[in-house]
Amino acid sequence: MATIHAFGNQAATVNKAIEDVKKNVGAFVGKTHPAALVAWFLVGAILLAGVIFTGWHNWSLFARGADTDFGKLLAAIPPLMLDGSIVILLTLLLTYFREPLQWWVAVGFNVMLFVIVGINTSLNYSLNSGEAVSGGMMIYLRWGILGSFLFAFALWEIIIHLDPHHTRRQARAKLEMKAEQDAAEIELEMIELQIQQQKDELAYRKTLAQKMHLARMKATESRDVEAALIDYEKGNAVLDAKEIRGVLPKA
Repeated sequence: MATIHAFGNQAATVNKAIEDVKKNVGAFVGKTHPAALVAWFLVGAILLAGVIFTGWHNWSLFARGADTDFGKLLAAIPPLMLDGSIVILLTLLLTYFREPLQWWVAVGFNVMLFVIVGINTSLNYSLNSGEAVSGGMMIYLRWGILGSFLFAFALWEIIIHLDPHHTRRQARAKLEMKAEQDAAEIELEMIELQIQQQKDELAYRKTLAQKMHLARMKATESRDVEAALIDYEKGNAVLDAKEIRGVLPKA
């Protein structure tokens, strides 16, 4: 049940995010002048062409280290991460990101992606033309390319964690965890209370039994009890004597 409930919450969060995007896109299109919409379309087309261009150079750069056709196929993943992130981030900045910290992190991330993609494109041009590559670029060629790919992964992780829906889920998860912990502590305290009550009840009965025993022992020391016991024993002795007389033969 808990798994189904969590899946339902995630689905509701995704639907809410999609609705936010639709609402923001609708507001953007509804308030924008038609000429501006045409300009935005042209900007998007130019940007897409530029991403395809730089993406091809990034693929060519990453494919240099591949020895097989399958390796060259896998070399398309880093360009998708780097160049594709530029397009995705620009789209999200215009339609979805509203939380200030997440918005500025995304802007900074996108600027750094532009720089990384530009460096990779320039480096691939130099390698294709046979130009001499500086020592710094050689270090970047060996370590920076892989680092840029991992850097994109890390920054996407940060953006996801800064998402308001994610932070609200975390806050709710913390409250649910605290509620579960409090419930467990209350249950333990109730068990301890029941055990203590049973111990107190046992101690009460034990003390009561001891006091009753002491009272009985003390009562046997009184003269009335002693006289009653003497009378009791006398009565038993008389009965025994009469029985003996009845049993023994007459002289």
